[in-house]
Parts: sequence; C-alpha cells; structure tokens
Amino acid sequence: MCNITFSQNKHNFLLGGGLGFRYTSDNSSLESYNSHHNQEYLLQVNPAAGYFITKNLVVGIGVEYSYDKTNYINYVYYSYRENGFSLAPFVRLYTPFGLFIHGEFDYGNSKSLLNGRPIPGTTGFSTTSARYDYNKVIRFSTGIGYRIKVNEVLGIEPSIRYISSKFNEKDPKNDFSRKGLLIDIGMVYFIK
Repeated sequence: MCNITFSQNKHNFLLGGGLGFRYTSDNSSLESYNSHHNQEYLLQVNPAAGYFITKNLVVGIGVEYSYDKTNYINYVYYSYRENGFSLAPFVRLYTPFGLFIHGEFDYGNSKSLLNGRPIPGTTGFSTTSARYDYNKVIRFSTGIGYRIKVNEVLGIEPSIRYISSKFNEKDPKNDFSRKGLLIDIGMVYFIK
C-alpha cells in the first residue's frame, strides 16, 4: 500500500525514469504541402539522474528514447514511424505536499520511415514508400506531477506534460513541429 508524502526529506541524488504515452488526432500542415489529418501514437522511455541543489530543487540529465507512429488520412504518405534518441537536461521542483513541477529540454536525432501510397502516372504507378529521413530533434516540455511515497527513498510519480517538438530536416522547407500532452508514469529512487 502506498502512502502519500507531505514532506521531502533531505536527499542528495535522484535516480529514476519514466514511461510516457501520447495519442493525438489532429490536422497539421507542412510548409511544403497542404494540410492533412493524422493520428499519432507516441511512446517514450526516459531514465534520468539528478542532483538536489536545494532541499526541493533537482537538476539533472536524462536519456530519452521515443517511438512515434503516425497514420495519415488523405495524404500521399499513409504511415510514418520514427525512432529517436536525445539527451534531456531537466529541472524539477518538489513542493512539501507531494506535487512537483518539471521542465525539460531535449536535443537529439531521429530516424524516420515514411510509407507512401502508389501515385498514378502516365506510365503506371510510382511509389513513395521507404523514404528515410534523419532529423535533428529539439523538444521542450513542462508539466506537473505528484509523488506517491512507497517508502522513504522510493516513489511513484504520475505526471502530465505539455511537449513541443521541432524536427529539422536537411531541406528546411520540410521542417515540421508537433505539440501535445504526454501522460507519464515514473519511479524515482532518492539517495542520501
């Protein structure tokens, strides 16, 4: 049985990580194409370590892996898959009654695969499948969560974060961005 924490003991380090999920269904636009409708599924795994610079303020760094699958409707591509890795420095402020505020900046790379629909032409169909892109990813996120105290050094931390991502391709006219909410569940271990 978990107890809710109402105070933060003095700790020096934080080890932990989280598992996040996001689903979006929206209309997006790329600078070089007309708008289109898509459904996106995003899964993130992010181990992290931090140092308490004050009793309640942690700064640290994480490594984030993300898997993103998008299904397009009424667009030349019908699916998009992306695997990405990034470094994610963060800051987190714990309140005395269990809430915390989290801010993060991610910088990394991703590899994506676009699967396309056959396009009719004068000599038959041409394909747009298997287009690989290597993107630089810049992501900002901020959110709020709650620490559920399992014992003095272990906690479960559900949170909700707003994420804004920018993907830079080799051709700047194909750069794109995504925004949305991420539901995250994490575990942390506090070390004195």
